[in-house]
Amino acid sequence: MRVVSQMAGAYDRGRETGTYMDQLDNSRSKTRKVLIADDNRELRSLLGELLATFGHQVSCAENGQRALDMFLAPASQYDLVITDICMPVMSGIELIDHIRTYNREIRIIAITGYADMGMLDAVKHGCVELFYKPLNIPAFAEYIESI
Repeated sequence: MRVVSQMAGAYDRGRETGTYMDQLDNSRSKTRKVLIADDNRELRSLLGELLATFGHQVSCAENGQRALDMFLAPASQYDLVITDICMPVMSGIELIDHIRTYNREIRIIAITGYADMGMLDAVKHGCVELFYKPLNIPAFAEYIESI
């Protein structure tokens, strides 16, 4: 598992992403069906917009339970799950555990603002990547397009 460190202010729409998103090369992107689970509405929206820019189909959930319901829906067939670790109703770790009972192969990326507990829990529960908040949008976008 690779851990990507934080960059202060990286998901400030006005500063970092406006300039960066204008320069993204989405011509090499494979279309994926992506599920994003994060209780932060702004980050959820930003990630959804970023991934849609690359041509991905994006679904968003505000907590782990809603994400699990979406994941288990008939014909959902997600290729990638991006989840916050700490969320209300159902945590990202619980979500990962549930998803792993149905699909051991799906790529799961964890996002957390809590370095000490996030990394250990994410590794133990099978995440392929862990990104820290505030999110480094250029590094995140580059990673998504590399997988």
